[in-house]
Amino acid sequence: MLSGKVVARFVIGRNGKVSNAAIDRSSTIPDSRVAECVVSAFYDIEFPEPDGGIVTVVYPIMLSPGYAWRYGHEAKLPRSTPGRIRDRSRRGIKAD
Repeated sequence: MLSGKVVARFVIGRNGKVSNAAIDRSSTIPDSRVAECVVSAFYDIEFPEPDGGIVTVVYPIMLSPGYAWRYGHEAKLPRSTPGRIRDRSRRGIKAD
């Protein structure tokens, strides 16, 4: 059962792209590979260009088995995201 908190610390550059992403010390997820995977996904998000320079963000993500795992239903992902997700195929990364 996968549960815990992944805290991502990332920097949004002047161009709106994430220039640095790391796992914050306050993360509680027991599997570091999961935390690394979650945090690496922030490099694929583009934000609007920030006013006044770069922005550092600390963003907690809670993971738990939830309703879908307990009752065998297919999970539905929300339609909105904090930014626009770039096409991974342009960077040679294959989607699963």
